[in-house]
Amino acid sequence: ERHRAGREDLGQVLLAALAILNPRHALPLVLVGRDGGTAAALRASIAELGLDESRVRLLHEVASEDLPAVVQSSALFLYPSVVEGFGMPIVEALTCGVPVIAAAGGHLDDAGGPAARYADPHDPTAWALAIAETTGDLTRAQAMSVKGMAWAERFDGAEVAGRLLAIYDAVLDQRALPG
Repeated sequence: ERHRAGREDLGQVLLAALAILNPRHALPLVLVGRDGGTAAALRASIAELGLDESRVRLLHEVASEDLPAVVQSSALFLYPSVVEGFGMPIVEALTCGVPVIAAAGGHLDDAGGPAARYADPHDPTAWALAIAETTGDLTRAQAMSVKGMAWAERFDGAEVAGRLLAIYDAVLDQRALPG
């Protein structure tokens, strides 16, 4: 129940951030995820904030095989989660060259590293500022894209397996662990 409420709150934060942004300069917000009982509250907030379908869409039944296309067609990937252990969707977005803004607080730094931008997960103004600065500066967005693709390479399966084997070898040989 706490997990579900947390996701609803995070969707609310993004909706509030969208409402802060100038409609002429803001990209549409597409919220993707399963409806675990939050859609009604999100729709109510959309109406309360005066947002409409030209500014926000809820996609609840996106098939797993369609998610890469959704991410690849995005100008920006927002990930306000505070309940993730690692944040693999961040790596997937970075791999696609999509700039990422994720929740601040350290738990997603491993996934996004210096390639992502971070905002307080409970502060709509911080999200609105990060969105506006990223989408309003093509040079910044392109730099985030390039840096993100380079950062995501470290999560390539062969790369991860090679680093893991180096650790095993060091342990078995009683050597210092690789950096």
